[in-house]
Amino acid sequence: MEGGEDERERFKKVYQVLKTELLQDPAFEYDNVSRQWVQQMLDYNVPIGKLNRGLSVIESYKLLNDDGKKSLKMTYFALLFSVGVFN
Repeated sequence: MEGGEDERERFKKVYQVLKTELLQDPAFEYDNVSRQWVQQMLDYNVPIGKLNRGLSVIESYKLLNDDGKKSLKMTYFALLFSVGVFN
């Protein structure tokens, strides 16, 4: 993957911000046990599995876009297909 390590590091930084915001969101009424469970669940699932899927979608977009020669609609459907395959 071209630039994969850079994308991986950016994903991890954004993940930490989003996780913190989610765990501190007043819309959710976490107690200490539920907050800890959500944090552990996110840390178990997101940094590896979701990261790989997310990076594969980015790479698929880059490959399918072909420097803007394909229509946006075709690229969109190709990405949806890719997400379905990797899901």
